[in-house]
Amino acid sequence: MPNARAGSLVLFGITGDLAKKLLLPALYALERSGELDEPIVGVARSDWDDAALRKRTEEAVGEASGEVDGVVLARLCNRLSYVRGDYADSATFATLKERLGEAAHRAVYYLATPPPVFTTVAEALARAGLNQRSRLVVEKPFGHDLTSARALDAALCCSFDTDKILRVDHFLGKDALAALFALRFANLLFEPIWNAEHVASVQITFAERLDVADRGGFYDSVGALRDVVQNHLFQVLAHAAMEPPDTAAPRAMEAERTRLFSAVRPLARSDLVRGQYAGYRQVDGVKDESTTETYLALRLEIDNDRWRGVPFAIRTGKCLPADLLEVAIALKPAAGVAGLEGPGGQIRLCLEPEGRWRLDYLAKTRGPGMAVVPLHVQGALEASGPLRPAYQVILGDALSGSAAHFPSQASIEQCWRIVDGVLDLDDAPIEYQPGSWGPPEADALAEGGWLAPGLGERGARVAP
Repeated sequence: MPNARAGSLVLFGITGDLAKKLLLPALYALERSGELDEPIVGVARSDWDDAALRKRTEEAVGEASGEVDGVVLARLCNRLSYVRGDYADSATFATLKERLGEAAHRAVYYLATPPPVFTTVAEALARAGLNQRSRLVVEKPFGHDLTSARALDAALCCSFDTDKILRVDHFLGKDALAALFALRFANLLFEPIWNAEHVASVQITFAERLDVADRGGFYDSVGALRDVVQNHLFQVLAHAAMEPPDTAAPRAMEAERTRLFSAVRPLARSDLVRGQYAGYRQVDGVKDESTTETYLALRLEIDNDRWRGVPFAIRTGKCLPADLLEVAIALKPAAGVAGLEGPGGQIRLCLEPEGRWRLDYLAKTRGPGMAVVPLHVQGALEASGPLRPAYQVILGDALSGSAAHFPSQASIEQCWRIVDGVLDLDDAPIEYQPGSWGPPEADALAEGGWLAPGLGERGARVAP
């Protein structure tokens, strides 16, 4: 993709929840950091005008940001304008083309719309001649299985060149994933032991306290596997397990992620435990006999030289006891000297909310003899600096022309390949109580059971 700065940003679906909760606050963050220099046009069916869009932006930024710089917010609002119209109506795109003027051919078209609208908008942009030298940004979900992902890509490529299509997985915009990658490869303390010779198992936990709230209708058609595992948590897996890229080029990193996914064996039914929290079926929009999982645990195998034989376990769920994203690496015990035997150490990476790492190790007790006890040291995953929302990174890259934080079509297809055989299972999930860590049956999928989440005490003391 040419590294050309966009002349404008067009947000389709700007009246929706994604724009309110994430995109508009991210645009404010870009404005505040001095990274925004383009006019922004919102397009939707809602009966709004420029003033209504600016009011919604003020509300969205206030709710998301707490303290708001009025001067920055005013600059952002001055960039905004609104085009009302149906996505299937050519008049909508004629109005948009007139509004954009010369910037129409250097635009970023961001589809924050329901998936059925993706091809409708892309085709209408192409018919209006708005696809020349412009980029198309497509939100997830990118298909609902391998076949539909390929069909969607083929349809979009009829309207835009393939190198002008950016597919969003906002987890790739999280600074914490880049911090995990840097910790691995910038420190000889970690990289030489990050392999099957020294690692006993790897666990990834993404827990949410919230239930599905008012998203019952949407969530019941998706479930945890499609909503966060096949995309978001596989990206965490990639950063924890991939090989180092040969160069710093964005596509070199993406090539290694794709290579990692291609080495993951497809999931079988026996690799999963599905759960559903008690009370889920009473949520508005959820079917009375729903078999959608709100909890999923799975076990993966990576068939490459670095990881062959190491079990990887992933779990996620709604209504769990904590909000966190964590990678836990259990190390093998040392082939010890007699008298120094003990459990293997652990490397714990709490990506959210703490942004910290912890190393558990064995140390000798004071006094006679050679008894050892567990201690730990911990530190920050990132040096100090402003915390960037993931969508600030995603939107900034889309505007600048960087592909650094977007998955490729090949990567997306590999992720669907891994899960394709276990989608749409119709057996009833195991019920679990809100506030628990999910069905106990999931313990068998994690080598030695799931490690206690968070960076609390494992050993008795912290190293001085």
